[in-house]
Amino acid sequence: MLNRQMLEEHYEKILQRGLSREQWEYRQQHGTFSNDIVVQQTSGSSQRPPLKIPRHAKDILSIHQIVLGAWRRLFEKAPERVALIGGVSHTQAALRLRIADSEFDSFQIHERNRLMEYNPEFLSCYPSVARELAADGALKLPALKAIKLGGEPVFQSDVRRLMARFPGIKVIEQLGSTEMPAVAIGVYETAQSPRRLLPQTQRYAFFLENHGGWQPLVVQDNFEPLLFPLGDRYFTGDEVKWNGEAITKVRRADAATARVLPLIEAVLEGGAVNAQWDEEAKTLFYEGELKVGFEFARPGKLRRDGVSQKLPLTISSRPLARAKTG
Repeated sequence: MLNRQMLEEHYEKILQRGLSREQWEYRQQHGTFSNDIVVQQTSGSSQRPPLKIPRHAKDILSIHQIVLGAWRRLFEKAPERVALIGGVSHTQAALRLRIADSEFDSFQIHERNRLMEYNPEFLSCYPSVARELAADGALKLPALKAIKLGGEPVFQSDVRRLMARFPGIKVIEQLGSTEMPAVAIGVYETAQSPRRLLPQTQRYAFFLENHGGWQPLVVQDNFEPLLFPLGDRYFTGDEVKWNGEAITKVRRADAATARVLPLIEAVLEGGAVNAQWDEEAKTLFYEGELKVGFEFARPGKLRRDGVSQKLPLTISSRPLARAKTG
């Protein structure tokens, strides 16, 4: 079974298996992929080296159709304008992209005025980005019908917050990664809707046991052909709970994330806009205002990944505060 570490070790072999001879020779000669290939790059926010994952148009269209499947079930026709905020895959694959009746544009978090001028019907972003947008009282998006969240943990407070801030919208949750995108999709039609992520079996095969406990999310991508084929089974790095029909809970498999996730959820429920655990300071830093105090949390500037705009749950690079002297 392939995982992220093995993916890095065998990256060149995986590429060679998926690219045609002409494509492989082009990459060997130029160090890049040809213009007819869309390159998605992993964010590197997990402190691992970013990987460049090539996809051709049919592959991108397949992912697009999976993601918009939930939208179509809600609204029947495709959205006219889709805004993408954060994520290297977003930026590289969707700058002024147009698929069928939908136009896509990519934005930075700070480009609020340009986003309002674009006035999207559908917004796709990290949950941490959505929290910042919801906290911006000056932001007006009158055409907005749905927000898709993915790439970071989604909390029930996120759903309640977004539906209160943008009345009438639906919230769509996408589970997956750049390596294995859109493996499961869920829709929150009300703020009380439970998590119910449906595996996208038209493209992927899943290896899930119906025992009710936590289990690794192992997926096989059956789309043919793939320029970056991951083989029979790939461990996404997530653990899930499965009820035989839908995924009901999700967590990262690493212990550090599992430890801090309840702390982050608590301060978000308490009113913070965003929060991040600092391993050096053994402190949870947060932005915004808390309704109640937490002894493990204090206000501070959070650190986003500069390329992907992802907000890592944990960091370990903040220097410890020194006592003042003199």
